Amino acid sequence: MWGVTAEYPVERVLSDKGRFSRWVALYLAGDLRGQGLEIIPSGKEPHYDATAQSVDAGAFSSVRITATSAGDLVDRFLAAAYTGLQNEHFTPRPA
Repeated sequence: MWGVTAEYPVERVLSDKGRFSRWVALYLAGDLRGQGLEIIPSGKEPHYDATAQSVDAGAFSSVRITATSAGDLVDRFLAAAYTGLQNEHFTPRPA
């Protein structure tokens, strides 16, 4: 997932990182945290990872998305409030 910051406003994220996604889900970090997910930098801004397990502070660059199961992780994301948005910058992947 990609974080929106002053350097990476939503339009930049949608037109660059999200360009191959026709639809996106916009979450607030607090809503994800409310579902027991931690949001941690992956080391490749603006990319972030989500985890439902604790992570050592020094391990951020090697973190993977984790939960007790893939279904648990999906359930946590679906339970959080989000806004679905059609990406006006969508570009089909080259064949």
